[in-house]
Amino acid sequence: MEIPGGIIYETENFIIQQDLEVPIEGFLVIVSKKHIRSISELGMNEMVELSELIYKSRNILEKIDSLTDVTIIQEERSKHFHVWLFPRYTWIDEKFDNSLPAIREIMKYARENLKTDTQINRVLDVTEMVKDEFNKIN
Repeated sequence: MEIPGGIIYETENFIIQQDLEVPIEGFLVIVSKKHIRSISELGMNEMVELSELIYKSRNILEKIDSLTDVTIIQEERSKHFHVWLFPRYTWIDEKFDNSLPAIREIMKYARENLKTDTQINRVLDVTEMVKDEFNKIN
């Protein structure tokens, strides 16, 4: 299956991609290649690799001018392990509470209101910037 925007970065155990179902620039998902549900199922080397990817991804997202902060989430309700790096922007701060429950509302809003060509192009531009930054540091 082709990932819209492509794979941003890939390691032995993980793939980083932009979530285009929720068209918010810099909404990164780090996905395990192993079929696991929990961080507790990772070996120590995989945990170190994941930590480095989260750290590098968060630092790269800092280059987005309008970014206000990032929430990092890993929940075990999914059937496949992934970590979200969910960015916040001024427009989000103006419309939604800064809370974990608000993230689902923000995602719903983005799916219903931001799937425009202009926004998708913005998302793809940020995706390319993140790819370029990963290529520079690795």
